[in-house]
Amino acid sequence: MAYRGVAAIAAAVFFWSWLGVIGKSLYRMGALPTEVIAFRALVAWGSLFLALLFTRGIKVPSIYLLPASISFRSFKVVLNYLDLYLYLSYLPLAAT
Repeated sequence: MAYRGVAAIAAAVFFWSWLGVIGKSLYRMGALPTEVIAFRALVAWGSLFLALLFTRGIKVPSIYLLPASISFRSFKVVLNYLDLYLYLSYLPLAAT
């Protein structure tokens, strides 16, 4: 079971390391920062859907906390990636 956790961490590091490269590639093709964020969000939600489809899912502590949790996490993720890709649009890739 420990190998599954290590594999998940390794996959997360691998995919996180490609964010700058893919973002810069999309910018070179003429994409705007908001389009890059939308592309990243679609890939992330699709990956999450596939992961939940083939695993046991996510345990939520209370059904009453679910709407607040989803809205807060979505807001936090959008701001995080908006910040990342806006800065990436002005900086060279070596600075990220």
